[in-house]
Amino acid sequence: MRLTRREFLTGGLGVSLTVPIAQGYTGPTEDLPLITEVEMPFEALPRDFAGYRIAFFGDTHLGQYLSTEYLRSVVNQVNSLKPDLIILGGDYIWREKSLFAKTIVSLARSEYHNLHGQALVDKILSDTASIFANLKAPDGVFGVIGNHDHWEAGKGIKKLFSEHRCANILINEESRIKRGNSKIRILGVDDYWTGIPKSPAHWRKELEFDFKVLISHNPDFVSEQLRLNSANFNLALCAHTHGGQVKLPLVGAMIKNVYDARFLEGRIPIEPAKKEVFVTRGIGMVELPIRLNCPPEIALITLNSV
Repeated sequence: MRLTRREFLTGGLGVSLTVPIAQGYTGPTEDLPLITEVEMPFEALPRDFAGYRIAFFGDTHLGQYLSTEYLRSVVNQVNSLKPDLIILGGDYIWREKSLFAKTIVSLARSEYHNLHGQALVDKILSDTASIFANLKAPDGVFGVIGNHDHWEAGKGIKKLFSEHRCANILINEESRIKRGNSKIRILGVDDYWTGIPKSPAHWRKELEFDFKVLISHNPDFVSEQLRLNSANFNLALCAHTHGGQVKLPLVGAMIKNVYDARFLEGRIPIEPAKKEVFVTRGIGMVELPIRLNCPPEIALITLNSV
C-alpha cells in the first residue's frame, strides 16, 4: 500500500495534519479552513433578526507561517457564505521571537523573510488591512484586537483598519445594527491579557433588554464575567485558543492558553442563563507552522428566535 505525504507525516495514526499554503510550507487545497455551521435559538432575539447570519473567524496571524495568498482565500470563503455580518476575533499578526521559531522561519523563505523589526510589522498589518478590505457583508465588518496585536502595534490597528475601510475595531465600544424597528448591539472589549477590558455590566442601563453580541478575543474574560455574575450578553464570540492548535490522539490539546478549560473551542451553551458562547479554532499558527487534529475554521452562525 502506498502512503500519501500526509499519511507519512502523521505516521499512519489517523490524525490530520494541516500546513498553510505558503512559500516553504505547501499544503493541499483541502487544508483551507473548514466551515462550521451553527444554528442558535434565542428567546431574546427580535423576530426581525430571525435567520440572521454571522460569519466569524479570528487568529489569522499573517506573517512568516501564513501567506497573503492563504488569507485571500479565507476572505473569498467568507464572502461566498453571503453573511449579514462579519466579525473578526483578533490576533491579525504573528512575528517570531523565540529561537525555536526563528530557526524555522530562517528555513521557510516566506514572502516576509527579508523584512525585520518595525518594517515587518508594518508590512504584515498593511497587507492584512488591504486583504480584509475585500470582505463583503450588508451590515459590515466588526472586530476586536488580541494580545499579539497589542504586543506588535497597540491600538494603532484600529486606526489602520479604519483608514483601509476594512473593519470597525471595537475597543470597549458598541455598535448597533437595525432591522425594521428592532436592533441588536455588538459589544467589543479590549484584550483580557494585554488591555483593559470593561465589563458590559457597567455600560448603559438601557442595554439590559437589548440583544447583545459580545466579542472578546480571550474567552477568559467571558469566564470571569460569568463567575462574577455580571455577564451582560446573549452571545459571546471568542478566539485566542486556536482550539489547541496541536492535538495528540488520546491526549488532546498540548497547549491550553485559557484558565477555563471549558472554553477551548466550539459552542458552549451557558445554562440556565440561556446564553451562548462560541470559541473559534481560528485560522493561523504560532511557534509551530502546523495544526494537528485541529483544522482552521470559519464559523457561520445563524441566529433564530424562539
